[in-house]
Amino acid sequence: MALRSMVLADQERYRRCMATGGDIVGSFADGCMMKGIFIDAFATFLVKEEMRDRPQSYGKRIILLVLNNNHWSLYIINFMHKHVDILDSNDYNMIRTEVAKHHGELFRTVTKRLSDGFQCAF
Repeated sequence: MALRSMVLADQERYRRCMATGGDIVGSFADGCMMKGIFIDAFATFLVKEEMRDRPQSYGKRIILLVLNNNHWSLYIINFMHKHVDILDSNDYNMIRTEVAKHHGELFRTVTKRLSDGFQCAF
């Protein structure tokens, strides 16, 4: 409900966007992205929710949305607790690989690019 309220409150930004529940589910399927509409709104919602509900940890995490082979994963680098959470809907038995193998290689690439980006910015 909070995501819905946020989208409705900022109609100037989202008024050209319309999605049903099926559209949102479909936006996560291979090759069926909705131009980032849902992802953009959800990422904004996550940041605002963290500022409001968890001020003690606000700014102590980096949330990375990663697209790899037409599949989205969410990496949350938590500096307070010194660990990384990975949210991923892959069925690793079905795709015949292991979570650690897939995300180990991918995370090394992601962190290298993030580090390079920070070095360029600062």
